[in-house]
Amino acid sequence: MKINTLGVALVAVLALPFVASCSEETSNAAAKTAESAKSDMKEMGNKAADAAKKIPAQLEELKKSSEKKLSGVDDTLADLKKKAEAKSGEAKVEMEKMISEIKMKKDEIAKSFSEMDLKASSADAYDAAKKKVDSMMTELNKMVDKAKGM
Repeated sequence: MKINTLGVALVAVLALPFVASCSEETSNAAAKTAESAKSDMKEMGNKAADAAKKIPAQLEELKKSSEKKLSGVDDTLADLKKKAEAKSGEAKVEMEKMISEIKMKKDEIAKSFSEMDLKASSADAYDAAKKKVDSMMTELNKMVDKAKGM
C-alpha cells in the first residue's frame, strides 16, 4: 500500500483553516466563559463586602434592642420586689431568691454586651452573637415569668 504524500499534504493544508477556526471558536468561548466567571465572582465579592459592612450596624441594633428589653426587666424587678415584700416566710425567701437570680442573669447579659465586638464584620460573628443573646434573653424571660407566677 502506497501512501500518496502529496495527497496527504494537500488534505492537511486544506483542513488547517477548519482546525484553526474551531480552535479560535473554542478559545473565544473559553475566554467568554472566563470573563463571565470573573464578573460573577466580582459581583459576589461586592455583595459579600456590602453584607460585611452591615454587620457592625446589625450588632449595634441587636445590642440596643436587647438593652431596651433589659431596662424593662428593671421595672419588672421593682414590681417583683414589692410583691416579695407582701409575702412572708418561705414564700418571701423563695421570691427574693428568684429576684436575685433574675438580677444576676440580667447582669450577665449586660456584661456580654460589653464584651461583644461591635466592629466584627463576619456573618458568623453576628449569628453567634445573636444566638447567644437570644438564648440568654429566653432564659431570662422564663425566669421572670416563673417569678411573676409566684
